[in-house]
Amino acid sequence: MTGQSEWVFKRNCALSPKQMARALGLLACVSATIAVGFWLAGVTWVAVFTALEWLALLTAAAWYSRHASDQERLVLEPGGVLVEHEVAGRVARWRFALWGLQVQPPTPAQPLLTIQGQGQTALLGRHIRPETRHQLAKQLRQRLHAMPAQGTSVERQSVLI
Repeated sequence: MTGQSEWVFKRNCALSPKQMARALGLLACVSATIAVGFWLAGVTWVAVFTALEWLALLTAAAWYSRHASDQERLVLEPGGVLVEHEVAGRVARWRFALWGLQVQPPTPAQPLLTIQGQGQTALLGRHIRPETRHQLAKQLRQRLHAMPAQGTSVERQSVLI
């Protein structure tokens, strides 16, 4: 195998953050219109509930926007494996050499795919269906077995899978 293979797993978001902001803005306008109607009718306490509703909408929009771009990335490079997690704009990165690398499929105790090596552990598969995680583990193992052990005197058998 030459070059590199890459898998990107993203959150399944039906709306982009901009579309979500528009939808929640429309909802807030409808809510404000109803609140003004009640205010004019003399029921002023409805404004308090409208303000609480807006606070809840803003909180939901902020959370959705922060997590809409969450993703995991797995790259098989000629010298090893790169795993990246992006959560709420923060990226965590693990690099693994092929030597001593272990790929463990999901289990009932650990439902995510586990990649271990060189004293590091990365969990993968948060954004894919549980039944797909086993297929990913199988495919990853096959690709790792096909990779030549570059830069080491250890043969392919050193990849513990």
